[in-house]
Amino acid sequence: MTNDPYAGEPVIQPTQPVIPVVRATSVVAAPVRRSMAWRTFSPAAVLAVLLAIFLAVMGAVAVIRAGTEGPLDEPIVAVAGFDHTAILGFIEIGAGILLLAVGLSRDRGGLLFVSILVAVAALIAAIEPIEALAVERSFAVLIVIAAALIAALAALVPTMWRTTEHVEPI
Repeated sequence: MTNDPYAGEPVIQPTQPVIPVVRATSVVAAPVRRSMAWRTFSPAAVLAVLLAIFLAVMGAVAVIRAGTEGPLDEPIVAVAGFDHTAILGFIEIGAGILLLAVGLSRDRGGLLFVSILVAVAALIAAIEPIEALAVERSFAVLIVIAAALIAALAALVPTMWRTTEHVEPI
């Protein structure tokens, strides 16, 4: 005697083929470390840094040659073929530091503001030369053109962005 309660019952065969059900297993991804890097390139910032270096070097050479022992408006010294006094040298160093700061920050608004400020100051010196500075018109016009070019690039040419993603397993 069997203990199967269905032992005497007929077995019904299915008319359709039996399709086995396969349960999907979840795939667990290995842990990874993601890092993103953003790089920017601004033509106005590059030109601002170059002009900043030029102005700072010219100013430093003028201050060193003219000296600071006596009056700062005397003597008048030649630096790269242009007349300078110690006062003009200090002004150039200050303008160079400002341009360097905004050039390295790559801030378009800052570049535009500082370059316009430098261009206006140089334009005033070109129109009405100040005797204490001994600035030459040709030098002032050169600075006006360079600063105006920086302002135009900051206003018209967008900053280029590049994003890089790096994924590595932990």
